[in-house]
Amino acid sequence: MKRVLTAAVPALLVLLADQWLKAVSAGQHRVLIPGVLSLSYTLNTGFALGLFPDSALAATVLSAGMLLLVLFLMCRFPWNGRCLCAFGLVLGGALGNLADRVFLSAVRDMLHLDFMRFYVFNLADAAVVTGVLLLALFTLTERKEA
Repeated sequence: MKRVLTAAVPALLVLLADQWLKAVSAGQHRVLIPGVLSLSYTLNTGFALGLFPDSALAATVLSAGMLLLVLFLMCRFPWNGRCLCAFGLVLGGALGNLADRVFLSAVRDMLHLDFMRFYVFNLADAAVVTGVLLLALFTLTERKEA
């Protein structure tokens, strides 16, 4: 039970925060931190980074498949607590974007880094990337006990 909660709590927090931010930023375009971060609300009907626009069904099926893969990997191996928290970030982000795809046939993006040329993204995207990077870091730096 503790293993499930270790991943479920961050997943739920990310999902709720992501859906809240998407709801309150709908239609908004404004600077949050001058030169750093702005809201630029948009709908993405394709895959990550705007690839293959208007592929909502394919993106939904792929997203659901990736979510199942993450759940399989999380349950298949004896991960430590740090890794389970990182999995929680990935799961929460994946669920946030999958919910958008199922109910809106598109993902709501709104965060834009003004100091560089980069795509508009959302909190769910940031959580997935952060979770994957943490998983890689924790896996590569974990010491094996003899």
